[in-house]
Amino acid sequence: WRSQQKAINEGLLEEKSLVISMPTSAGKTKMAELVIFKALKDNPEKICVYIVPTRALAAEVEETLSNNLRKMKIGVSILYGGYDFNIYEEELMIENRVFVLTPEKLDLLLRIKEDFKNRIALIIIDEVHNAASSSLRSLRTELIFARLFHVAELNQAKIICLSAVIQNPSDFAKWISGNENNKVTIDWSPTKQRYGLFEWFMDISATVRYLPQENDFPQEKFYVPLLFNKNEL
Repeated sequence: WRSQQKAINEGLLEEKSLVISMPTSAGKTKMAELVIFKALKDNPEKICVYIVPTRALAAEVEETLSNNLRKMKIGVSILYGGYDFNIYEEELMIENRVFVLTPEKLDLLLRIKEDFKNRIALIIIDEVHNAASSSLRSLRTELIFARLFHVAELNQAKIICLSAVIQNPSDFAKWISGNENNKVTIDWSPTKQRYGLFEWFMDISATVRYLPQENDFPQEKFYVPLLFNKNEL
């Protein structure tokens, strides 16, 4: 995809850290797979941490990454929970090399697992803009990331930050790399957003009629039929 080509042309697979601003569905998972493979293929002792804001997103990311990375013998696992750790997770840390986790879980591991901390070669932060929102959790996340970036500096680890809605990528780029130009802004997406008007017809069927776009699909009479009645809603 042209979004992935642009990211590669602007340094995705180089040694530098990057902030990547891109629309939803523009191909970030494949970008992550490429970066992970590049970072870990010649470094069997190294690991990647993939940080997400929620457990639900962690499960989605783990499943998606596993489908391709396990074919290349790179194990992917979720480390669930917050500030707790168990024997099962200890086994996962031995068997895998990519760990999908929340900031709170990462914070715990940085505190209690010196070997884990020293093996980090790649850091991917999804939805990085959450670290700058106005909430107590965001403040805590920002402090966790600051400590993580110190680890990255000691390990000479690469950092990739991803976001679809980040407003100040230059500030984040300077935060993670010291260079405000270490950013890639991608506007292209394989899909288009359309606004539609939901309309009932005699309470037994409905349509979603999309607004016409100048010189583009859909046209004036385009609609999607929906067959159900109000009692089913």
